[in-house]
Amino acid sequence: MIAITVAGILFAIALPAYQDYIMVSRRADAVESLFTLSQQLERQFTQSNSYTGLSLATSSSGGFYTISAEITDTAFTLTATATGAQSADSLCSTFTLNQRGEKGGSNPQECW
Repeated sequence: MIAITVAGILFAIALPAYQDYIMVSRRADAVESLFTLSQQLERQFTQSNSYTGLSLATSSSGGFYTISAEITDTAFTLTATATGAQSADSLCSTFTLNQRGEKGGSNPQECW
């Protein structure tokens, strides 16, 4: 009975820590997707001198973030917004990246 109680206490401590670790590791999905899309837009710009005209993915590669874009001829801002289970990540719910490589979002110092 004592062993079951000890195991229960360890499980109660370990499970939230594990879930937090998983949530933090999924942030890489947003970062990778934003950098990939940014590179595609830069290639588009070198070919046509405009960022417009390229169709972009609407979700991150892992599916944990929804991707949106504001694109003009000379500028873009990409935004990744947490979705599904990842939306519980209140510290880093959004990531942004623009054509100058400036990183932003809900907490850029902690998240990037």
